[in-house]
Amino acid sequence: MEVGPGWVPDFLMVSCDWVKGHCTLTLIELESRRAEALASSRKYLPEDSTEILSAFHNYLNRVLTQCRSTADPRISVIEDLRESLKKAQKIIIETACALRSDPTYLERLPLTDQPQTSALRYSHLSPRETLTTSSASPLTFEGRLILTRDQTVGLNRAIVILDAVVRQHEHSAAHLKAWLDPKRNPLRKSISNRHNDFPELWQFLSTDKNSGVKITCEPFFAELSTFWSSTTDKQLVMETVHRLVSEYYPLAYKLKMGDRMQDVFKEAKRIVQRTDR
Repeated sequence: MEVGPGWVPDFLMVSCDWVKGHCTLTLIELESRRAEALASSRKYLPEDSTEILSAFHNYLNRVLTQCRSTADPRISVIEDLRESLKKAQKIIIETACALRSDPTYLERLPLTDQPQTSALRYSHLSPRETLTTSSASPLTFEGRLILTRDQTVGLNRAIVILDAVVRQHEHSAAHLKAWLDPKRNPLRKSISNRHNDFPELWQFLSTDKNSGVKITCEPFFAELSTFWSSTTDKQLVMETVHRLVSEYYPLAYKLKMGDRMQDVFKEAKRIVQRTDR
């Protein structure tokens, strides 16, 4: 079974909890070294969960066709698995890794578009419409915060998208997944050249988002205010920046990697323009 641009997981495990009505699909990578295992596993995180579930559905159908053509006695097991997935109320997609010398997991993480409270239904009539998205967990940007992985991803999306709108770089026709690539992102590129001037902002932008981060809100928003004011003709005080990010964060949290940037920018522009009045 191929995922994304042609990746093939070493293993795919399906586990079911019939008390809760949940099933979990785990993409598993095995490597000789810890760093390689983590990198190999984490490459799946930005992938679209609905596309992975659809690929697995197609894979099961191919296996069933092959079993029928060869009278393979394992056909009943595959059919039972497919029926079990159809009955599941929720299906969660996650990625995991381990060393070849030790079967203990080094890490297990839900995909980026699958926070712990999100899930899919096993339906392929309109897979993109079956994704149930959790609401952004309540978050007040004050003082010293320890953000979860999902909160970190949501905040990162909020500030980089707002930055593109504020600095008028909102002209991409790409999808969110491609646009968020650190090598292409306008804010990260700009701050990397001035990281000594914006240490709190640079620390957040350059930190691995998969494990969550710590931020101190006051200097974080102060630096963002200074950067935007120095690179545009707008004087955005810290309170305005704080309000912008706080308002847009719940929307950024719920974005999907397949969303078109034209649509993403449209909603962010609405919030920025309201603040300008």
